[in-house]
Formats: sequence, structure tokens, C-alpha cells
Amino acid sequence: MAFDKTGTVLAVATDEGFIRIVNDSKNAVEGKLQGHEDAVQDVVFDYNSKMIVSAGADATFRIFQ
Repeated sequence: MAFDKTGTVLAVATDEGFIRIVNDSKNAVEGKLQGHEDAVQDVVFDYNSKMIVSAGADATFRIFQ
């Protein structure tokens, strides 16, 4: 999992192959990013928190904008 630079949005990698986006200040799930065919192993926000990069057990990486 990784927080954005404000510390309020959390990206959570899942074994189901998607990334859950959670707003920590509202304690609410705001969305789901899909793209991997296997477990998401790592997730990180870019410096400006405009993109999320993930790596999966399917030997791929994805960039979400």
C-alpha cells in the first residue's frame, strides 16, 4: 500500500489483481483500478500524486493516470 503526498489517499494492492483507492480522511473506498491478471505485489504514487504505478505477479507493471 502507498499514500499520496497529502497523506489522505491510500492505494492498496490486492491479491485479486486490482488496486483499491481509499480516502483515509473520509474512511471511504473511492474506486478500484484493474489491469493485472494476478496479485498486485507493489504500488506507488508518483511525486505529484497524479499517477499510480503497480507491479504484479503476472510479471507486468501498470501505470494509472
